Amino acid sequence: MKSFIFYFILLIPKLTTNNHDQAELVIWNVGQGQWVTLRTETECLHLDMGGDKNMTRNVSAFCKNRNNRIWLSHWDYDHMSFVKKYSLHNNSCLESLSGPPPTEFKKRQIEHIPLCSTPTLLVRQIFSDALSHGNAQSQVAYIRLFQVLAPGDSTQKQEIKWANSATVANTKGLILGHHGSRTSTSDYFLSKMSQLRWAIASAKQSKYGHPHREVLNRLKKKKIPVLRTEDWGSIHFH
Repeated sequence: MKSFIFYFILLIPKLTTNNHDQAELVIWNVGQGQWVTLRTETECLHLDMGGDKNMTRNVSAFCKNRNNRIWLSHWDYDHMSFVKKYSLHNNSCLESLSGPPPTEFKKRQIEHIPLCSTPTLLVRQIFSDALSHGNAQSQVAYIRLFQVLAPGDSTQKQEIKWANSATVANTKGLILGHHGSRTSTSDYFLSKMSQLRWAIASAKQSKYGHPHREVLNRLKKKKIPVLRTEDWGSIHFH
């Protein structure tokens, strides 16, 4: 399977007693959707588990003999389509949800998964609006070890509510909101990201035109390079 691997060094604060020297972050090539995995020596934390390309076998092998934490940004099916299939065959718990499941079908995808007994220190929630609906409900996650922001499908209207966070100002990498749709990643949001160095689009361009030309132009003006999983395959950071 085609993939792209980045090696870089970070000065990382000690978050827990675990050794995270071998931590690895993967943005999986799932087509139209999102599945991001942070793997340490003892566990895998998954930010969403969806897409139109089934990666459950690959991720299971990648996370072999580890506990799995599942973080769902919101209830769009392209962010959770493989939760049930994966969790039935891998030791898993639910780390975070954005409000209750909106339908019985989506409730059935997670009802067999227990809640995690302790919270993770590896990912920080910087915004959640469980009272909203659809994309606006998206939780915004910050992956502390790699200084990466994963906003789910958070909209431009929602970005105004959390873009002034100090965490956003220190973000080095961005997984494009809503797969690079023009309804996310606003100029206002980008103006708050003074440390941003790269962005990744997790989408299939041929289906919805993601990442949208307008978003690419916004990033180009900021001199931020964009990598597409559609072009590179699954992208690994060490």
